[in-house]
Amino acid sequence: GGTCLALDDVNITCTCPPITTGLLCEQFINFCERDNGGCSHQCIDLHDGSYNCACQQEELQLSADGHTCYSPTVDVQCGRTMEVAFPRSFWPGIHEQYLTLRNETC
Repeated sequence: GGTCLALDDVNITCTCPPITTGLLCEQFINFCERDNGGCSHQCIDLHDGSYNCACQQEELQLSADGHTCYSPTVDVQCGRTMEVAFPRSFWPGIHEQYLTLRNETC
């Protein structure tokens, strides 16, 4: 998949596009191996140099950025303090490491 140039009868050099690697650019890069592809939950390698992010819990949806999962059932109230309320039953077994509050207005 890259541009290769014969240096002599034995040696070649190849310039690979950003999605491939290997001596002859024959391997697609698995972007999920690096920082989970930037996905907040699940990264799915499509084995063609691309990937998709997904949300494992059915209560979550993938946001417009294509990387972050959110819950439309969560109520965020802004005032002097920020209060977030959601029923625990919506996220059975979810670990706190997957909860990140991102609300620029609060």
